[in-house]
Amino acid sequence: MAKQLVTGLNTGDVEKYALLCGEPERVPKIASMLAGSKKVLQYREYTVFRGDLEGTPVSVASTGIGGPSTAILIEEMANLGTHTFIRIGTSGGIAENLRKGDFVIATGAIRRDGTSRSYVWRDYPPRPATRPSWR
Repeated sequence: MAKQLVTGLNTGDVEKYALLCGEPERVPKIASMLAGSKKVLQYREYTVFRGDLEGTPVSVASTGIGGPSTAILIEEMANLGTHTFIRIGTSGGIAENLRKGDFVIATGAIRRDGTSRSYVWRDYPPRPATRPSWR
């Protein structure tokens, strides 16, 4: 199936790499930093743009709030060829010295939701299997 049921995304609408944020209003701001950015879709909580980041075609998309809407978007984009998703934007935090506005690169998460149980075992660690290498 080319046209996706919920988002309406179609073949050729998304790139292999995607930057995801929660709020639809952030997508045009992020996309404005890409070369040749173009709006692909705006439907409910989903806003999707495409553009070029230092020679690599990328999509920028909003997920809305929570796991279910995020899962829908990721599954539909994956059906169309996106294989790498990077979440950018805001998140909750519990570290005592963490303040609003701090820049954080998370290496793990707390999984206290219902959606992730549909994808991984309950005791699966909510962190990358390998630590990313930064150059």
